[in-house]
Amino acid sequence: MSSHSEGIGAAGAKLAPPLTVGGLTVFGIPLTDFVLILAGVYAALQISFLLYDRLFKSRKEKRNGSK
Repeated sequence: MSSHSEGIGAAGAKLAPPLTVGGLTVFGIPLTDFVLILAGVYAALQISFLLYDRLFKSRKEKRNGSK
């Protein structure tokens, strides 16, 4: 039974990107704009994680007395 559900999960993972691109193209967002949007979201996430690590974690560690 688990073999069957793993096959469905793998098939869903393989099918998701084309369906997403196709759906967005139908709604008027071309592939180049979609890639640009994803790159912007990825960059924003990376910047936010970097700032969190550099600013907030170091402040918490200083308050707790450890480095």
